[in-house]
Amino acid sequence: MDSAELSIDALILSLIAADRQATDDELAQIIAYAASAPFSTRPVRVTRRLRERLAEKGIALEADRLPSVQVHLLKRVYVEGQWPANATTTSYLSDLPSGGEPSRCSAVDLSLLR
Repeated sequence: MDSAELSIDALILSLIAADRQATDDELAQIIAYAASAPFSTRPVRVTRRLRERLAEKGIALEADRLPSVQVHLLKRVYVEGQWPANATTTSYLSDLPSGGEPSRCSAVDLSLLR
């Protein structure tokens, strides 16, 4: 952990311990930190709810787990309609306010969809 991460963690823990809401400045710090955080690099489970929503659109996933960014993108494209169906993780990450980390991610593997 770097000092910024420790500082934000300490801030959040102090807010919880004091049972108080963050000030506007504290909230801005927390949001800025969260926006700059990369997606998890380990595969995450595709939830039953997401699978059901994809199935409603005629999409089935073969994999039980996918990279976190791909799960987020599938939700944004096929559940929330916030990105076009031809979006890749690279285009998705570059459109996010933090700019993401496209060098650590790849395009959604369409072979996972059947």
